[in-house]
Amino acid sequence: MINEIQRLFSEYGDAMYAGEPVTQTAHALQCALQAEQQGVPNALITAALLHDVGHLLHDFGENCANDGIDDRHEQLGATWLQKTFDLDVCEPVKL
Repeated sequence: MINEIQRLFSEYGDAMYAGEPVTQTAHALQCALQAEQQGVPNALITAALLHDVGHLLHDFGENCANDGIDDRHEQLGATWLQKTFDLDVCEPVKL
């Protein structure tokens, strides 16, 4: 799973985050850093890092939200992560 996550971020992480001036990878790292600085458990830091992984799993493009497409990335990401991670990671992603 680690290799697959690395591959996803390597291939798709440079896409812009929903029209914001930040990439998917930068957004993920910012979220994980903020979680870590808050002193939350490691599972929640992992969830913060991977909370938008569903955006990297579909082929709707980086501007799908602007085009009115709900990519359901929360559910897509949580379901995909359930192959490896426990609910303490997957449930926050789903939310």
